[in-house]
Amino acid sequence: IANNVRIGIIESTYNAKSGNEWYDFKSFIEFKYFTSVTSLTSGMGTDYRGEFGNCSLLEEIELPTTITSISITYPNTSIFDGCSSLKSIDLSNVININGYSDIGFKNCSSLESVLYNDAVQNVLAHTNCSNLRMSSLPSGLTIIKGNTFRNCSKITITELPATCNTIQITVSGNYGA
Repeated sequence: IANNVRIGIIESTYNAKSGNEWYDFKSFIEFKYFTSVTSLTSGMGTDYRGEFGNCSLLEEIELPTTITSISITYPNTSIFDGCSSLKSIDLSNVININGYSDIGFKNCSSLESVLYNDAVQNVLAHTNCSNLRMSSLPSGLTIIKGNTFRNCSKITITELPATCNTIQITVSGNYGA
């Protein structure tokens, strides 16, 4: 695929367009070669489904090591939304996570693990990720925002990092801090 690539979603599959040709992916480990990408940013407006929104066939993705930042700039938006076949993701190179809501994973029902860098101070929110199994948090975490583990019933975190000084609580609905 050429350097001039438009990434998009059509008919619930992940695809990329180069020139007039579309390429569909069940696996997108090739993304690791997009080394000019340094950040994932979701910010197309309210209710935008994210860069990998509704990619129900996407089972695996390997992010470029150059991605060190994830930003979510509008409410009700996320990076991975409806990626129901995605099983795990390595975010160990990402050291900066920020934004309006920080919803990174929404309706990713097969997602079992997310690997975070220990230096990250904020983890992405995981909403309706019913198979997510996390037993520990990054050691540099300073805040757990409300809804971080909303409807994630398999979370087994028993100890917070010593650096965590803020836990935000959401008081309505079926939410998990």
